[in-house]
Amino acid sequence: MKQIKTEITINSSKESIWAVLSDIGNYGAWNNVITGVSGTLQEGRGFRFKIAILGRPVPMAAKIHRAEENRYLGWGNDYQSWVKVILGAHHYFEIIEVSENECKFVHGEMFYGVIPTVLWGVIKKMSEQYDVFNAALKSKVER
Repeated sequence: MKQIKTEITINSSKESIWAVLSDIGNYGAWNNVITGVSGTLQEGRGFRFKIAILGRPVPMAAKIHRAEENRYLGWGNDYQSWVKVILGAHHYFEIIEVSENECKFVHGEMFYGVIPTVLWGVIKKMSEQYDVFNAALKSKVER
């Protein structure tokens, strides 16, 4: 398994952060990393989005693996288990309350399979996009 993990401090309540994260229809209004989101944030449900990879929007589909209000949102591909040997991923947002008006926002992704291992150098470069998303979220929530 390979992992990208980023963190940022957001000076706001966990509820305010969750309100922005869970308003998936408006992602494109405040960030340019994850856009064009459609679907619902319910565990087991699928949704579609576009993600900026090397500066280009790439259409993706995923399934919500875990959604805990004001705390955690995670999704990944829903491939058959044999395909996960080749490529699998779990993308997540975690909100950790430090105080009433301060939270640590953890944003990461775990990659599984042969392809991420072989292409890790390219995938690792994408970690900058996680930081860009985090900064945009911080800016939106702290306004």
